[in-house]
Amino acid sequence: MDAHSETTSIASHDLDTFELAFGTEKPSAVEDDIKVLDTDGDVVIIVRDRETRRSKQFVASSKVMELASADFKDLIQDRVARRAVTRIEDGGRPSISLGDDNIEAMELLLNILHFRSVDIPTTLPPLKTLAMLGIECDKYDCESALAPWILIWCRNIRVSDITEQTDLKYVVLAAHKFKLPNLLTILSNVGSHMTSATLQKWEGDPLLDNYLPMSVLDTISRKRQETMDSLRELIEGGETALRLTATAFNMTGVLCPRCARRYPDGAKNCRPCNSSTTLINRLCTAEHRVAEYFVVLKARKLWPTVPPFAACSPAEIVKRLGQPGPAETEHKCSAEWRDGICQLKEQLSVLAESAEKILQ
Repeated sequence: MDAHSETTSIASHDLDTFELAFGTEKPSAVEDDIKVLDTDGDVVIIVRDRETRRSKQFVASSKVMELASADFKDLIQDRVARRAVTRIEDGGRPSISLGDDNIEAMELLLNILHFRSVDIPTTLPPLKTLAMLGIECDKYDCESALAPWILIWCRNIRVSDITEQTDLKYVVLAAHKFKLPNLLTILSNVGSHMTSATLQKWEGDPLLDNYLPMSVLDTISRKRQETMDSLRELIEGGETALRLTATAFNMTGVLCPRCARRYPDGAKNCRPCNSSTTLINRLCTAEHRVAEYFVVLKARKLWPTVPPFAACSPAEIVKRLGQPGPAETEHKCSAEWRDGICQLKEQLSVLAESAEKILQ
């Protein structure tokens, strides 16, 4: 049978197919698409999208569906039994209406079950589709049939590569519904890359309320808060560490004690103040290092800590801690010549490395 005759047969084989599925009103051709998964298929699966209310029909193999899921087996056998009672068999295919589903996810699921590799992405699908697929697999209890594909896709998920905060909830849904063994790690990573605003939006989100246990959201919130507390403690501890370094070092250049203007080494006096004013050496003291430490933090938009910690994700805080700024590149003292590194720069380096470890 060619594609045209196959489509015509499906579209017109029985009006009661639509009546049983949707009531007495037949959907329009625009609303109801048809896809042949198996040219010898003996059942029509009608999927109704929970969001758009659009519907799509799939000509499928009842044997394949029954092998994939006991839930599908019950649906098909029940429909076939009712059809045999209510009408004389005339060669038409029985239809199974599935409501409250996602068409894209169900189409992907059915493609996999019917070995339509040409229609199956080998790279990570859109995260929303992956999450919806997880919901459908859980609903119809067919995770085992999709296990190889789930493994291929989910091992390519990198939370750190996700740029849209909205996509984070789809990662969580997929990981939970697919029962991934590294679920706790994924939840921790999601918490490290989400803002407090995103966390607030998740509270009352219909999709999450319906398909995600509250315990999962609590875990993400707790992991995120633990990371933020550790980062705040790390930043504040940097000041304490610098205050404990009592040694003073000479710095490049000289300073006017009256106006604090800086001059290069070899300058004799400060003309704006008084030609007789003696310039003094600049010193890198504990107080000076602490002051420059906060200059660096302010340049990185991390001081005061309240605004960034309220608006940013932990990952963004760590990113800012690793950004070099002018204060540390301009800071030059004899500690570098004597010990190889200035205590200020050493503390900033330790800060960035420690922050990365916290995030990991």
